[in-house]
Order: sequence, then C-alpha cells, then structure tokens
Amino acid sequence: MNNAIISLKPKYVQSILSGEKTIELRKRTINLLPGTYLWIYATLPLGSIRAVAKIESIHRASPRSIWKKFSSHIGLSKKEFNTYVNGSNKVSAIALTSIKEINPPLALNSLRSKVKNFHPPQFFARITADHPVLNILHSLIVREKSMRHRSQAPTKDKYEQFYKTNIISLISSGK
Repeated sequence: MNNAIISLKPKYVQSILSGEKTIELRKRTINLLPGTYLWIYATLPLGSIRAVAKIESIHRASPRSIWKKFSSHIGLSKKEFNTYVNGSNKVSAIALTSIKEINPPLALNSLRSKVKNFHPPQFFARITADHPVLNILHSLIVREKSMRHRSQAPTKDKYEQFYKTNIISLISSGK
C-alpha cells in the first residue's frame, strides 16, 4: 500500500472536501502510482491533515490539454489556471477519488509532538512503510472506523490486519 502526503492551501482543501475539486494540479512531474493514498495537509493558518484520498490516475500534458479535459474538476477559474501554469510546457493533473475528511483533523503541533522534526512537504512526499508518521495517519482511519461502528480499536498485534481490512472499506464506502 503506497502513501504520500501533499500540502495545499486551505481554500483548495475545502474545495476538495466539498467535491468541487477532484483534480489537483502540479507543474512538476508526479511519480506516484494510481491507488496511492494521498494524505492532504492544509497549510497555515489551519496547519493540519484534513483529508485522505486515493489517486485514481495521473495525467501529464500541456496546460491547454489539461484545461480542456479537466476544467470542470480543477476548482479554478480560467484566469487562476493560466496564472498557475504560466510558462509551463506540461503540467500534471492528479485525479482524486474516495475522498474522506479527517475529523477531527490532525494538527501539525500534535503530529510534531509524536514525530520530532516533522515538516509538511512543500510539494509532496512519499511516506515509507517504516516512517513513524504512517502509523499516526493509519490511526486516524482506525479511529474514524471505530467511532463509526462504536467498536473498540484493535489491539496492537491485530492492528495490521485491522488496517488492511478496514482502510479499503472506509475509502470505498463513500460514507
């Protein structure tokens, strides 16, 4: 299971959560695979992980082609889009699916209290299986799933199986 974290301005995070925006743009090439879980960090003043989504696909093309294909899912006006892509020959469009709000959000100071020297990425960052942040992010899924079903969180030795079983149903459930 691949995981990555991406930093976005709060207004774009809100657009993703409202369903207005399902395509995230980047000027650089995105080397992530479809199926990767993308944890969405809202920059300051919010400073928190607010959502998780699954990458459905990534498209790399000219700005004109990306606008033509995805304009209704980008959450930007044509003027904002042109300002962002100005001078770029190609841009990446990350198609997001199964978007879930993290509620309550995971605040940056809370994350840093558990993982010293954690810094949200300016672009995006892969989260390796052995990175301490991954366990904290997974606990958000477990917490939400446990709260929804009013069941007890799994014991440490059963955590891995619980996660493998439940993250897929949580992300896929559309709830």
